[in-house]
Amino acid sequence: MEFIRRTAQALLVTAWIVVTISGAQSALKTPVWPSSFSVRFHEKDLNIFHRPITTENDGAWYYDYSIPAARHDHLQGQNNTYCQGRGLNLTDPHADCSLLYVDNRDMYVHYPGERQCCRACGPDEGCTMMSQTNLAQATNYNNETFNGTACVGWSIPPEKYPIDQWYMTEIGTPCYWETIPIVHPFIVSSHSLTFDQHSYHVGPIPQDLLKVPSYCLNICPNPYVPPH
Repeated sequence: MEFIRRTAQALLVTAWIVVTISGAQSALKTPVWPSSFSVRFHEKDLNIFHRPITTENDGAWYYDYSIPAARHDHLQGQNNTYCQGRGLNLTDPHADCSLLYVDNRDMYVHYPGERQCCRACGPDEGCTMMSQTNLAQATNYNNETFNGTACVGWSIPPEKYPIDQWYMTEIGTPCYWETIPIVHPFIVSSHSLTFDQHSYHVGPIPQDLLKVPSYCLNICPNPYVPPH
């Protein structure tokens, strides 16, 4: 009888734990990005159609949805899809490259070290800055630890990318982002950003960081065309 009593108690405790965890997970709300923030990251890119096939580099985001404007820096060694192949006269196509988003209308590719810049694309090509509510339809599916920090996993329904996964802390600090843009029929491309959580700063962005240089006048010789 003692064994049965202890077993019943253990089952009740286990059931309580399961219900508690399930309730906590169901209470999770999808994160909403602040109107302005900045964060640094380490980027990894794989694309079997590019040379080199795999690259790694550092970078940073500067985001101000109140304008709206954003700047994505992909630093030395980058093989960014938007930066590459735009037809600019470059000494090093893998040098520092910034993507400048203006009014959700234009996205410019800018190589500051070579003073080369052009308009690559716009809304028709999906070249708009991230919405504050880009995770509104996401579902919590898998939690992971990044650099010692517990992060909540969110999966965005297939739309722009077949696989679009975000990891963020419970207070909204970005941990990791991975997209797999093309599954055709196997993975030929993947892209990930591991965020420096300590660099995450919520607050106004210095406007000089978001300005488009005066020499960014022309459409790129090879404008960005999204894959089909």
